[in-house]
Amino acid sequence: MAVGPNHIVQWVNVRLSIMDKNGTPLVGGALGYINGNAIWTGLPANSVCRLNNSGDPILQYDRIADRWILSQFAFATKSISPFNPLTPYSQCIAVSTSADPAGTYTLYDYSFGNFLPDYGKLGVWPDAYYITYNTFDINQTTGVTSFTGGQVCAYDRTLMIAGNVAATQICTARIADKYALLPSDMDGTTVPPANSPNYVMSNDWAFIFGPYSLQLQKFHVDFATPANSTFSDGIGGGFNSFIQIPLNTVVGACGDNGDNCVPQPATGRLLDTLTMRPMYRLAYRNRSGVESLIVTQPIDPPGAAVASMHWLELRSPGANPPVVYQNGAINTADDLNRWMSSGAMDKNGNIAFGYSVSSGSKFPSIRIAGRGRADIRNTLRGELEVVTGAGSQTSSAQRWGDYSTMQIDPSDDCTFWFTTEYMSATATRDWATKIVAFKFPSCQ
Repeated sequence: MAVGPNHIVQWVNVRLSIMDKNGTPLVGGALGYINGNAIWTGLPANSVCRLNNSGDPILQYDRIADRWILSQFAFATKSISPFNPLTPYSQCIAVSTSADPAGTYTLYDYSFGNFLPDYGKLGVWPDAYYITYNTFDINQTTGVTSFTGGQVCAYDRTLMIAGNVAATQICTARIADKYALLPSDMDGTTVPPANSPNYVMSNDWAFIFGPYSLQLQKFHVDFATPANSTFSDGIGGGFNSFIQIPLNTVVGACGDNGDNCVPQPATGRLLDTLTMRPMYRLAYRNRSGVESLIVTQPIDPPGAAVASMHWLELRSPGANPPVVYQNGAINTADDLNRWMSSGAMDKNGNIAFGYSVSSGSKFPSIRIAGRGRADIRNTLRGELEVVTGAGSQTSSAQRWGDYSTMQIDPSDDCTFWFTTEYMSATATRDWATKIVAFKFPSCQ
């Protein structure tokens, strides 16, 4: 989901909806949505992006330029078993030519050849649009899939906004020990200091059973001389160096023993937490020179046997070292699991989070929590249930998400918009999404 001054754009798997802020669909007629690849019909007839509606979408509103950025991967699929994707793989990007998300777009089809750019996450930054990927090599005969590393790509924002179809991408090498990277995504009206690199965060996956840490890296991109681009700790280290942020008391969700552990009523199916993965977005804000990054991840809180949301505010991300200003987890005495989270900060410094909740006696539902700027550090106020689920997901796939998003309304820089999924009735995959909006009374 992306939010602009007058519109909301929601893209779920292969269906894209453009709405006003009352939720009235503006495309798709009675259906209220269009197929995602309909955006790319202006590309040549043989374009992978035009021909295939493959999903895994990501989108943003660029408030600096008043533009919309839409993206998904694309590929053909074998018509006989195994039904695996066929090379070449593409990442499709569309940048609106105006403030109207239902208007025209400049279209791009970036080929990734034999390496599938999966799990794309998009961040808006003054010098570029940044997308992180998990890349895979899929055997075209057997369908056997091999992880080939995390990768970050920068797209020439200046040329894209100008409608130049020759806008290039600059990508890091595929990095075998990087997975589920997140690029920083700017909120608010104050841009980062001049020449600030894009901040990229990931978990230290080398320690499968802890002690865990987060790793902060900096992507400095140079479109004029691509060879001068760097991906490092930003303080003199070489390629793939990083600043380590210890998480000494954090344990991975599901007892640090896997992903699927969230129970639901009346079924043995357990839901996937995506344990320890930094969750979208890595929200950046510059408040009068105070730079903050907000991020969440699914963990098991100390002394608890349920999944929970770990949240963190990192300040001065360009410093050596950056400052972990505050962090915490929802650690209540109930048996609820809290996961699939996302957070952001408003212009006053208030922070809000949204997430899913479920237990053996509670259907998957949607809750929010937050903290005021002046609240005691490392604490959250009481949570609020905004959507009560009415069923369990019984699919054998056990996936839930893969992610949610918390966005800030650019029209007032106060209103939080959160979206994720829930179940209105017990079924295999008959889930729905909900969009909720709220703000702190102190923010006007």
